[in-house]
Amino acid sequence: MAPGADVAPPVVRGTAAWRYFGDFRDALLAGQVLVLQVAHPVAAAGVRDHSDHREDPWTRLMRTVASLSICVYGRTKGAQVEAARLRKLHRTLHRDR
Repeated sequence: MAPGADVAPPVVRGTAAWRYFGDFRDALLAGQVLVLQVAHPVAAAGVRDHSDHREDPWTRLMRTVASLSICVYGRTKGAQVEAARLRKLHRTLHRDR
């Protein structure tokens, strides 16, 4: 990992991401968010092999929203902790060659 790569850039208060992430209208995009999570073939294979998304897609969506909320509103430290958690979680996943 490159020096400084473990430092997540903060989402700054007042930016569009900060203002609109939690907007109630985002719920209208829930289906699209679920589809985008598996849009790339490698990501789709990982979700297929290591997730319960078929049985419970809404819980997967809620986990994604919770994680993004920490990244958006958790300031630099919260984003760093969440990024480290996600890296650790995904480190055990490997693509079959």
